[in-house]
Amino acid sequence: MNFDFRQGVSSGPSSDLGRELPNNAASNESALNLRRVNSESEFLKLGNLYLQGSHTGEAAAVFKRLIQSFPESVQGHLNLALLAETKGNWPEALKHWESCFDCRKDEIPDWWKVKKAKALLECGRLGLAQRIYSGFATKRPDKDWGLLGLAEIYEKRGLAEKEEAVLKKAIRKFPDNLSIKFRYAIFLRRLERFKVSDEQLSSLLGTQVNQKEVLANLAWNARLDREYQLAANRFKVLSDNYPYDLNYKRIYVLCLIDLMNFDQAQKCYDEYLHASKNISDRLVQVGLFKGQYKLFEANQEILKLQTEFPDEPKVLLEKVSLAVLQYKRSANAEVVREVLNELESFCIKNHDELLFVGQRTRLNLILNQTDEAEKLTGLLDEETGVKTLEEIRAWSTHHGGDLEKAKAIWDDIILNFDVAQVKEPDLGVLNRVDSNSMAQIADDSVLVFTAIRNERWRLPWFLKYYRSIGCSKFFIIDNDSNDGSLEYLNSQDDVYVFWTEQSYAKSRSGMQWINSLVKKYGDNKWCLYVDVDEALIIPEIEQTGIRKLTEYMSKKGQEAMFAFMLDMCSLDFESKVTGPDYTDFFQDYNYFVNDYHFTNIPICPYKFTVGGVRKLIGRNENQTKTPIIRGGRNIKFLSSSHLITPANLSDVSGVLLHFKFAGDFKSNLESDLKNNTRIPHCNMRHRSYLENLNSLEPGFLRANESLERYKSSEQLVRLGVIQKTADF
Repeated sequence: MNFDFRQGVSSGPSSDLGRELPNNAASNESALNLRRVNSESEFLKLGNLYLQGSHTGEAAAVFKRLIQSFPESVQGHLNLALLAETKGNWPEALKHWESCFDCRKDEIPDWWKVKKAKALLECGRLGLAQRIYSGFATKRPDKDWGLLGLAEIYEKRGLAEKEEAVLKKAIRKFPDNLSIKFRYAIFLRRLERFKVSDEQLSSLLGTQVNQKEVLANLAWNARLDREYQLAANRFKVLSDNYPYDLNYKRIYVLCLIDLMNFDQAQKCYDEYLHASKNISDRLVQVGLFKGQYKLFEANQEILKLQTEFPDEPKVLLEKVSLAVLQYKRSANAEVVREVLNELESFCIKNHDELLFVGQRTRLNLILNQTDEAEKLTGLLDEETGVKTLEEIRAWSTHHGGDLEKAKAIWDDIILNFDVAQVKEPDLGVLNRVDSNSMAQIADDSVLVFTAIRNERWRLPWFLKYYRSIGCSKFFIIDNDSNDGSLEYLNSQDDVYVFWTEQSYAKSRSGMQWINSLVKKYGDNKWCLYVDVDEALIIPEIEQTGIRKLTEYMSKKGQEAMFAFMLDMCSLDFESKVTGPDYTDFFQDYNYFVNDYHFTNIPICPYKFTVGGVRKLIGRNENQTKTPIIRGGRNIKFLSSSHLITPANLSDVSGVLLHFKFAGDFKSNLESDLKNNTRIPHCNMRHRSYLENLNSLEPGFLRANESLERYKSSEQLVRLGVIQKTADF
């Protein structure tokens, strides 16, 4: 049985498209001498000649004529089935396999059954396919067809435990079958068990297994595991070993962009990709410009590509992405309207109303055109099978008032699309290291969750502030600090400390850690997830602390609260920190720029916030936060607390005074870049902060018309920065 390494699926016994065709065919030129084709053998000979010349369309036409002339011809249906399979047209392949079975009067070859089972599987008829594979597993234990087929069935059904069990059984039965080991390595990667997958793949180096595929999968392991330098090294090897495969050149350049090695990336692009006729290769230049935040240059490149590839949807989609980025920077809705019009024109031209429905809906939301967005989502099937469309369907459902159904849609998204942020960390990743008693924590307690790395200088202030507003316990993840943070935290009797050396990037920016702890310890509690440089401010917090808000939300049945980061700084951006127990953040870093705008998005809390100090230094990141959720309500953090799964949002809002630009923050940013523990997007942002701050004139902040000095929560209510209701 051959194994298709690219797809990771069984492809049936060893055969090629012409396995049952005559092997003594002459050149294509001789086909021209076949003036009259009357017999089945002549049709097969002519079809085979076309196949040898890679003229599959002509070959298919010949085999169709064969079936018309000889309806009982098994060979015609057989070759059309195989042709359809090579094109991925599985319904067509299945139709012809069924015809083969109908035409064949004697015993059916096993490899036909395997092929039919594969077609059934790809057409979603899993029950019939499973019966065929189960039969092989029982009746032909000497072949791997049944076990590998069952593994693929379980993969389609999302039954990882059963899939692993059958693959392990196949390895035990066929210990010398390298293709099964390869298949198991791919399975391990899907489960993000990258280390074991690497070991399995490495054992196949130097064997008869396709070495290109082994190396490629090792490279993808590294990239998916967020080992960015290792991924670049492995794709460089592939690029060097297979110089004519531009796919590896392209991905190598993307790896260099991840590492912010823009000069080398540009050099490689100019040498190998700049003249490619493959649009994916050419769009790398746009990614290079965007990585350096050169939005004007990126836009010019897209316009050039639109001229060269006028009907290429990938270029238009990249234009949409850039338009959204530009809008977030400038709040200029015209650029969004322009690209929305282009999308709609493209759909009209292609007579496909559902084309780009996800992108069009998101642009409608940006423009506050919720009615138009609802009309588009009304075109979607109950289950779209596309993650971004399912997210939009959940938004529409929640917007229509059915929160529980929106939650159910997100449950399916998490189940079917392998949402990495909510996965449980592997055993041994989080290790509790404090000695405090984990006594029963009362319901309605307010628990604080956060992750730190070398934040000893912030911890006294952080703990003091959240204790002062009524928080009960702290669950803090120490990410292998070496500045005394761990020792300090272990000296606190209300702090539960969990240590890990896992990369922050690998944990999906801490999401797996936080979601795991909230799930385990936060059931029916109020869970406050904030970074250690953030101070939560809600209406009347100075007088009532946080308990008034949680009691209000409990009474109203509310499950989460919208907030955003209000960036704080000193007027001169200089450090005011005097020692390791410094706590005067409110006094020394008390200025903010009250210039924010909010964009509708389809993921809860349904707002994208940009502005403030960060807008002045040239980057526009999502400053939305949902710092408070009610545990036990099936709410998951998806991107820090910027995005969460659907929840009943409070009608009271808050802000997080964000002291990122406190202390010697430039050194902290440089240290982060050097350690390279964050995802590329964060590294690029931090590099941009440093570059832009160094280019600004001293005292640039003082002249800003939106500059405010923070005084109190009442001031923020008066300015409209935070909201409260009449009955709060």
